[in-house]
Amino acid sequence: MGQRINIQYTIEINELEEEVKRLIIKNISNFETIIEKITSVHEGSLLSHGTLDDLDLIRQEMARVDMRMIDCVNIIEGYLQYRSQLKAEPFPEEALEQATMTEGDLSHLKEKIGKFKEAAADEVSD
Repeated sequence: MGQRINIQYTIEINELEEEVKRLIIKNISNFETIIEKITSVHEGSLLSHGTLDDLDLIRQEMARVDMRMIDCVNIIEGYLQYRSQLKAEPFPEEALEQATMTEGDLSHLKEKIGKFKEAAADEVSD
């Protein structure tokens, strides 16, 4: 099996199921290749270089399938963790209530913004 590298990329959440499906379908194709190789191995002399090569190819193909399955598991685990975090977070109304400013807070903020604008204007004119 060739060198493997771990990559990360971002997709829309509504594309996630399709991505997992793509990986699984690719594995189905690999399984078909594995089955063809296994069924043809016993046709010739078993104790030969050809059989050894075929078995090694089968083993490598199975490792590729396993790696793709690990990718699927990781994607699904990440999605399920994301969904459970969404359920644990406060609802937007609660967050809005926590972030509500009083009239006094708003007046104080407007005053500070006004002072900042005056100071900036003074620096520009100097």
